[in-house]
Amino acid sequence: MQQLVSGSIIVAAIAVGLAVLAVVSAWRSRARVVASRAQLESLRAQLEGVRAERARIESVAMSRRELTNFIVHDLRTPISGIVAVSEALIDGMASEPERFHRRIREMGLDLAAMLDDLDELARVESPTVRLSLTRLPLTQLVSGVVDDHRLLHPDRIIDFASTAPVMVDGDGTELRRAMTNLLRNAIEHSPGRVEVTVGIDSRGAVISVTDVGAGVGEGQGELLFEPGWRGAPAAAGGSGLGLAIARGVARAHAGDITVTNLAQGCRFDLVLPLAVDPVTQLTEMSRNGHGAIGSLTDPEPLSPTGIQPT
Repeated sequence: MQQLVSGSIIVAAIAVGLAVLAVVSAWRSRARVVASRAQLESLRAQLEGVRAERARIESVAMSRRELTNFIVHDLRTPISGIVAVSEALIDGMASEPERFHRRIREMGLDLAAMLDDLDELARVESPTVRLSLTRLPLTQLVSGVVDDHRLLHPDRIIDFASTAPVMVDGDGTELRRAMTNLLRNAIEHSPGRVEVTVGIDSRGAVISVTDVGAGVGEGQGELLFEPGWRGAPAAAGGSGLGLAIARGVARAHAGDITVTNLAQGCRFDLVLPLAVDPVTQLTEMSRNGHGAIGSLTDPEPLSPTGIQPT
C-alpha cells in the first residue's frame, strides 16, 4: 500500500513537473513572439525613417536641379541679349548706337538684379543667417514701402490701413525687402486696387497684402514660394524669387507667410512675433489712447474691396 502511495506521489510530481515545464515553455515562446513583434515594429520604424530620409534627400536634390535649371535659363536670356546687341555694334549694323548702348545697360542691370536676388535667397535660407535686430515700428516701415510704390505706380490704387502702431524686433532692411516683394507681386497680378493692412491677431503681428487678381490655382499654394515659380504670365518678367525671398525673411524672423484665396483675388499674410506678447501690446495701446485693433482670434478674410464681410 505504501509503495502504491509512493508511486502515485512520484507520478503526480512528474505530472506537475511536466506541467510547469509546459507553462515555462509556453511563456518563453510567448516572450519570443512578443520580442519578435517588438523587433519587427522597430525594424518597420527604422525602414520608414530610411524611406522618409531618402524622400527628403531626393526632394532636396530635385529642388537643386530645378533651381540650377532655372538659374541657367534665366541668366542665358540677358547674357544672350548682351552678346547679340554687342555684335550688332561691332559689325556696324546698329543704326542708333546710343539706343543699343542703353539696351546693353538695361540687360546688365537685369542680370545684376537677378544675381542679387539669388544671393539674398541663399542668405536668408541659410541656417546661420545673421539679422541686425532692432525694435521696429512695423506700421511705419510698411507705410514707407507703400508710399514708395505709390510713387512708382501712380496709376494704381494702393490702400493702406493700420489703426495703431505695431512693434516687432526685426531687421529693417530684410523686412522692407520682404514687404516690397509681396507688394510688387500683388501689383503684378492685380488689375485693380491693392490693399495693405498692419494689425495683430492670435498669431502675432500681421501684414496683409490683398489683391483682386485671379487668385491662386488649386494646389499652387506652396508652389508660389518655390524659387523660380512664376505662375501667371503677368509676372513673367520677374526673377521668380520674390516670394521665396519674402518667406525666407519671415522664417528667419521666426515668422511665416501664408496665402489665402478670396472670392476674388487672394491675401498674403506675413506673420511676425510681436516685440511683446499680444495682450500686453493691446493693453499698452489702449492705455496710450490708440484703442484696440481687433480681437486675438483668427483673422476674418477681407473682401476684394478691403471691407470686412458682415
